[in-house]
Amino acid sequence: MKREFCENIGLVICSFGEVEFITYRMWSVLNMELDPPNSFKARVDKLIGRLKVVDPSSTKIQALLIDAKKLYDHRNSVAHNPIWSQEKGYVIFVEGKEDALELECLKKLHKDIYELSNNLWKENKYFSGEFKYPSNENKI
Repeated sequence: MKREFCENIGLVICSFGEVEFITYRMWSVLNMELDPPNSFKARVDKLIGRLKVVDPSSTKIQALLIDAKKLYDHRNSVAHNPIWSQEKGYVIFVEGKEDALELECLKKLHKDIYELSNNLWKENKYFSGEFKYPSNENKI
């Protein structure tokens, strides 16, 4: 049982790594002059702001990025706070509070992140060369 938890924790972390990679790649493609923030949520907020300016029709990708921000907190709890207890199995220990980590919830989190990642790739016209900037668009 412990091994299955460890494997699924790893799947959550790796799957979200792909989501983070997509945000860094979008940052580059969308001509963002500044270095991207290390903070995932700050980077996503700036990407969404940029998309609203250069591609107002990008509502699907903006919604996916908002979903990514919501999943990020769960990913962080799983990635940084799991503790194995012989009596209780895995628990999440945050700020002195202990919450059970159900294997099925962990599997669902991985599935949600995996689907989000696939949808971000699928909806992302910025990597295919399909998107063209307005001719007078300045970098920010």
